[in-house]
Amino acid sequence: MLKKRELQQKKLLITKCYKLFLYLITLLLMLPLITAAALADQPLKLALFDTPICQKYNYTKIYPHITIAKNIWPSSVEPNDRPCPEDIDRKFYRSFHGHYVLRNILKNISSKRKIIIHPLVLFDHSGKQRLGYWSSALNWSKKNKINLQVIAAGLPISRPNKLKLTAPSLVAAGNIGLGINPKTILWPQSSKSQLMILIGSFLPSKLPTPYNGGIYLDPNQLNQKLINFAFDGAGEKNIRFGGTSYAVAVAAGRVISACHQQLSRLKTCIKRAATKLHFINSARSNIYTLP
Repeated sequence: MLKKRELQQKKLLITKCYKLFLYLITLLLMLPLITAAALADQPLKLALFDTPICQKYNYTKIYPHITIAKNIWPSSVEPNDRPCPEDIDRKFYRSFHGHYVLRNILKNISSKRKIIIHPLVLFDHSGKQRLGYWSSALNWSKKNKINLQVIAAGLPISRPNKLKLTAPSLVAAGNIGLGINPKTILWPQSSKSQLMILIGSFLPSKLPTPYNGGIYLDPNQLNQKLINFAFDGAGEKNIRFGGTSYAVAVAAGRVISACHQQLSRLKTCIKRAATKLHFINSARSNIYTLP
């Protein structure tokens, strides 16, 4: 009788352990879904490091889940009103470079996750940037726990500095022109930070038909040896906005769409979703893009 009771107790214990095991397995399988649901309720906070954007432009007309915050100026620069020129979508205004980057980020976002975009100003009223402005923007980004930094600018430097990226960052590789030459060293492009993903650009082939179906690696971009991800840099030809600034805007929209729940493992997520590029002017086989 005693042995029978012990046997029943053992069976009962085994049954309880088995149920607990099934519960734990179910919980582990459900955890990614629970995490995804929790992330969906938390806004993705993006910092755009650039010029001011014009405040009265209706960026979010068809993006009700996206909020565009006000420009955040360096503490040493008094902000001023930035009304949009009436022809801003038909003409390129360099002082509103950030506007064109932001507009093309929005064009390429298909994610429905709540997004707050904070424009961080790196330039003063005369269009000059300084180390202190970058430091101010990076400190603000860190303090406000930004999830993703999009940087379509670069600070020309002649010596190393102590600036550090404070969040995963999509950074335009840079283009030759307007005072930038092939020997110019830019920061953060030169930082070698593990948080940086350098974005290059490719262009449609200029070869005559029938050889014009390919793409070529943009020869006017900087830091070409460091580029592992490239996007369309042809840009908006009617206003002459293109190159790596346009490419990083396209990249940002597509990266958010593909990886908005995996920003802590951004490089891994991008590589998993990316496709390899083949160029007609380069033998490089380690550059990828997101469709």
